[in-house]
Amino acid sequence: MKLERNIHDFLLRVGKIMSPKMNMSIYKGEYLCACSQKHLYPTDIKTDFDLNSLSGLHSMIMQNDISMMDTKVLAEGRMLVIFQCPKDPRYITAVKIKQSFLKFKGFKTICGYKLDNEEEILAFSHMINKLR
Repeated sequence: MKLERNIHDFLLRVGKIMSPKMNMSIYKGEYLCACSQKHLYPTDIKTDFDLNSLSGLHSMIMQNDISMMDTKVLAEGRMLVIFQCPKDPRYITAVKIKQSFLKFKGFKTICGYKLDNEEEILAFSHMINKLR
């Protein structure tokens, strides 16, 4: 999995995205996160993205108050979703949904990115908010 150098490269690699509308409850599996760990995509995923949680992310990071969260689906593209890391919300990962004859075959990680500073976090949260 490639960790992109900047958010622009990440978004170019992902392509067109929109707010999450897919029924994700049928997809269950493991994916390689941008944080270099494997995470399970459970059935109780929150597809409703809370802008305030990302806006307040900088203060959480500065206070080292990052607790275990659910993987969030931030956006979707053509048979692809962007996940937020459940252990460190600064990491975002583009994951392809593999299917064969309408049967789910697993996830394949395309690329990832770490939101490094407050400016990137606010810009990304603003972009996600504009999708809604």
